Amino acid sequence: AGPGRGATFTVTLKTVAAAGPLGGSAPPPAPADRNGTRDAAAHILLVEDHAPTSAVLQRLLERWGWSVTPAGSIQSALQAAAQGHFDLVISDLGLPDGNGCELMKELQARYGLRGVAVSGYGTEQDAQASLTAGFFLHLTKPIDFDDLRVAIADYLAGHAHRPGGTGAGPDGGQV
Repeated sequence: AGPGRGATFTVTLKTVAAAGPLGGSAPPPAPADRNGTRDAAAHILLVEDHAPTSAVLQRLLERWGWSVTPAGSIQSALQAAAQGHFDLVISDLGLPDGNGCELMKELQARYGLRGVAVSGYGTEQDAQASLTAGFFLHLTKPIDFDDLRVAIADYLAGHAHRPGGTGAGPDGGQV
């Protein structure tokens, strides 16, 4: 209508069909047992002290078909591990009561567990320390969710889990 009277803009955006869950990746099937039959979902111990990150990862992992027990500290993770059976650990490295590498060493020594380090620490030294501690993979935040899903599925396929099992053996391999 003239100077000082505002403006009208029209924006046209093209739409695309919605992708499948997070990038179109299908959830992994439950791993086969030694007889080739499908068994219950793998059990994952998720150790993350940042509540929103933990909630997102838990929902994502459960959407992909796995059972998740969250823990926000080393102490709570050790308590959960003593009370349940897990196939895999996903842990942050910077925790309020210590370092995730120390936690992984303890979980591997006590229960033969292996895991994925998910951390803001991303130097080559950090990654090597994670692998030495018993993690089979080190992902630096922000992580690629497809990389996480594929790594977990590949690991579980190579380390057949059993419902109520004690987790993967200490000889686990690199992904």
